[in-house]
Amino acid sequence: MTTENGTHLDPLGEMPDDEGEEQESVYDEQVRLPEQRVQPGRGTLIVDVKLPPGYKVHDESPSSVTWKVDDPNVVELPDRNPNVPLTGRVFPVPVDVTLRQGHTILEAELSLHYCQTNGAGLCVLEFSDIQIPVTVTTDAPGREIWLEMEVHAPENARE
Repeated sequence: MTTENGTHLDPLGEMPDDEGEEQESVYDEQVRLPEQRVQPGRGTLIVDVKLPPGYKVHDESPSSVTWKVDDPNVVELPDRNPNVPLTGRVFPVPVDVTLRQGHTILEAELSLHYCQTNGAGLCVLEFSDIQIPVTVTTDAPGREIWLEMEVHAPENARE
């Protein structure tokens, strides 16, 4: 998978179960984004999913991103609420956070239901697990953490 700015995303492999055997993932995609460096203070997580031309997030079916943080002392979610509704939203979607010096892994579980804007044809349900390594340090360039990804129309979609 490649982001809009051309960054290659490394797909995560199959997950081993408790007995060391590989098991199939429930996600359509599992990716690990490149490390992002941000400054301490008030910051923003920005969810920016590029939908195919002629598609939008469904206005009624539930879509959301649920955040998990390895170290909530480094990236603190508002009211410690990890669930951000995306139903009917237009991207990018900002989420305010508090950033403190250190390193953590942000994990975003994306559940996205998107359909053709003309109401005809196919709707798609995308489940993705995205990991974002984050380092908060005073010498970083800004305070925005970006979750950028692109989803595609199914091959059998009507134009």
